[in-house]
Amino acid sequence: LNTHISPQVVQFMKRINGSAPYEMHVRADFGAKTVRLDGLTAELLGGDVRAKGGVQPDGSYAIDVNGRLGADAAERERHRRALRLAERRRQIDREAREIRTRLHVR
Repeated sequence: LNTHISPQVVQFMKRINGSAPYEMHVRADFGAKTVRLDGLTAELLGGDVRAKGGVQPDGSYAIDVNGRLGADAAERERHRRALRLAERRRQIDREAREIRTRLHVR
């Protein structure tokens, strides 16, 4: 089954991988209330990743992922997340100061 990769998946891959996936393969079998993915392969964080799994009739899902991540790419992702967390903390501090200022003005 050849399928279109959604723009959201491409954006996600660009964010964590530094580029869009150059190649992704998967076989998808669709049932009335199920989806089974088999043989998904892609490059993620500088390494090859394989996955299989899907959605069960009750709506639950399970996906098994195997592979390797590139150490440089994983370190870049860790650093990027640390920067995002630091920015979020600064934003919370600014909002807390604004709230304290408003409470003292009244």
